Amino acid sequence: MLGALGDVEDALAALQGDRERVQHLRSAAEAAANAALLARQRYASGLTDFQTVLETQRTQLGAQDSVASSIADLAADHVRLYQALGGGWTPEGSTEPPALAQDEHHELR
Repeated sequence: MLGALGDVEDALAALQGDRERVQHLRSAAEAAANAALLARQRYASGLTDFQTVLETQRTQLGAQDSVASSIADLAADHVRLYQALGGGWTPEGSTEPPALAQDEHHELR
């Protein structure tokens, strides 16, 4: 019983931590997008070279990738919490869901 409670507590802690991480990474991705936009504007005005534009775009894509990865971690945390709460459990000896009863007299046409 204590092990199950510990699993739920661990899953909730991971979920909360990853939610905060997603928020921080989204803020970082937004800042990187703003920096990339500014670099493109500066390049269009002749104030910077194209290498700067490429570097800011690379940073922006890396930040977006980190957000996507952390969202996947968040989804996995939800699954772990569901499992810790007993979801997906099947009683021993019951490997298949019960068959649906078929009524031969009431077929759909």
